[in-house]
Amino acid sequence: MENTLTSKPATRPENINAILEGLGRYNVQNLELFHNYVATQCKEGTFDIEANLALLKLYQFNTEIPRDEETVINILVKGVVRFWSSDFMLALHLLPAYVGEVVKSTGSKKEGAKNEEEADRYLDSFAENVNKLLNLFKLLDASKFGEFWTLFESDDSYADLVADVADFETALRKSILQTVEISARRVPVSVLEEWVNLSGNKFQEWVTKTIGWTIEGTSVVIPANKENEAKPVVANEALHFEQLGSLIKRAYEVK
Repeated sequence: MENTLTSKPATRPENINAILEGLGRYNVQNLELFHNYVATQCKEGTFDIEANLALLKLYQFNTEIPRDEETVINILVKGVVRFWSSDFMLALHLLPAYVGEVVKSTGSKKEGAKNEEEADRYLDSFAENVNKLLNLFKLLDASKFGEFWTLFESDDSYADLVADVADFETALRKSILQTVEISARRVPVSVLEEWVNLSGNKFQEWVTKTIGWTIEGTSVVIPANKENEAKPVVANEALHFEQLGSLIKRAYEVK
């Protein structure tokens, strides 16, 4: 899992950078600036996890301030897009401890529930939405890409959660391919179609024209890179003459 906190995004505005480099990151008067910056990231497809974490820390340090739940959800969605990084978990760990917990419904079962487990409910809608994103992230983190798309398309509420992030599905597909290209040189077309949730002509056009990979028969050919290219490993071991003499001497002593 890559730590994206180690480098400054080239798209970060100077006013945001000045805040992050000083004590301004702890000033609640900068909340609105951070909110607007998250909205910009969602609109333009940029990422700045350091700035987003600074916003979540302001909420953490100032519990009396009402939390902008839509903005927090958008930060998590941006983390889902870059599931190969530490963005999502870093943001999740700055949320209140109760988020994601469930409570047992009291009294009669919730209408339509088939068993007690289905009668469980979350403490509030925000906690429920965070849990939905966590479930999506877990599937991506485990490289269960087909299961991810099945879950994502099973309920319209998932599409509503990611609606503010422009081209969410396209950006996610690119992240999936980013994880594929570091570990493989060829992948069956049928497998990659399932992983990116595209098929037929749409899949072929996207892979060949947008991504720049080639299709040979029933396989997608991935260009070589420093991660997926097989290279022979040659182990060199230096042995000094003094060490060799000592070794020979010890062999005679054993006899």
